[in-house]
Amino acid sequence: MTEFASRLSIDDPRPPEGRAAAYKFAGWDPAQHLRSDGTPSPMWEAAWITRVPLPRPLTYLEGQEVIRVAVHRKAARPLARALIEIDRAGLWDFLSPYGGGYTFRRIRGSAALSMHALGLALDFDPARNPYHGDPDTSRFGSSGEGRAVVRFFELHGWFWGGRFHAPNADAQHFQFVTGA
Repeated sequence: MTEFASRLSIDDPRPPEGRAAAYKFAGWDPAQHLRSDGTPSPMWEAAWITRVPLPRPLTYLEGQEVIRVAVHRKAARPLARALIEIDRAGLWDFLSPYGGGYTFRRIRGSAALSMHALGLALDFDPARNPYHGDPDTSRFGSSGEGRAVVRFFELHGWFWGGRFHAPNADAQHFQFVTGA
């Protein structure tokens, strides 16, 4: 086992490896679940997307407070465990503002679905953890506390987007999928 997912309990799912495995893991079949207007079937959303209560509220980008985040049911328990550990370690403020979770969309500049569209990705503090920025200078990559947040996520199966190969580094991004 890699360093990722080392704290997953025996009944927690392992993160899928790669895009095709992520679609299967998420129960996503475009032929069945993609409507003609390009939106997901409400039946797929009802079956697979859930709301995870946060240990404490997070500020959202528009200044609103978020008390739950929408994610795929299979990733909910590993997410909750990571968030509880981050909060207990006194690192909660590193997650604010919340940048978003489940949003049905494609990857910027691509026809492929984003892991956000499957409920398998979340973004935190986009201004200080920029997309296409140098992860080593991001808030998560440039301090011991930020790296501890990354480690807590990784211990529970979440992959940090700051580890994506340049120029696609996305330091705000965590996903319950490896190799995609």
